[in-house]
Amino acid sequence: MKNIQSAAHVKIAKAYSFFSSMEEMDQHVTGHMETLKSKTTARRILQFLAQHSLTYPGTSWVKVKKIADAVGRSVRTVNYALTFLENKNIIQRVPVMREKKGGNSSNIIAILPFADALHDVNIPSDRTPNTPDTPDPNPTNPTIDEPTDTNLQTFTRLIQYKWKDNIVRHSSSYMKKSSKPY
Repeated sequence: MKNIQSAAHVKIAKAYSFFSSMEEMDQHVTGHMETLKSKTTARRILQFLAQHSLTYPGTSWVKVKKIADAVGRSVRTVNYALTFLENKNIIQRVPVMREKKGGNSSNIIAILPFADALHDVNIPSDRTPNTPDTPDPNPTNPTIDEPTDTNLQTFTRLIQYKWKDNIVRHSSSYMKKSSKPY
């Protein structure tokens, strides 16, 4: 059976391929494997993803059900393990939408560079969060700590509506119980 590649998957896989060769990807995967405990589901999933990330080094679009069947775990356990790997900055899941029919397709799963070797890998700046080294003394957007008049008015209105809603809900005549059974 031939694996059909959608144009959306190929385009995103090229954009999220952090490695230029399979050898480079293998070095980073080995570094990630050393940080994970032996014989864990997350380790087995990372190994499976590395084996299926050959066309574009470090990226694959395998459905969770197929991963679950391959590693011998349930779909829910695989989702937990993928979330664990994502929280540890080992992988990144990129949602893909179908272009013609719409709707979600299988996610692109990109293996991220190992943290100790990040100085060797050039990660494009559009995929990393922009955090300035020094805080801006004159921020253009107010933060949560600095309330503005519109935020205060909106909050006051929300409290008033909630208060009225609770009064109606708890003291209305239609809420009183009658002695007649229905």
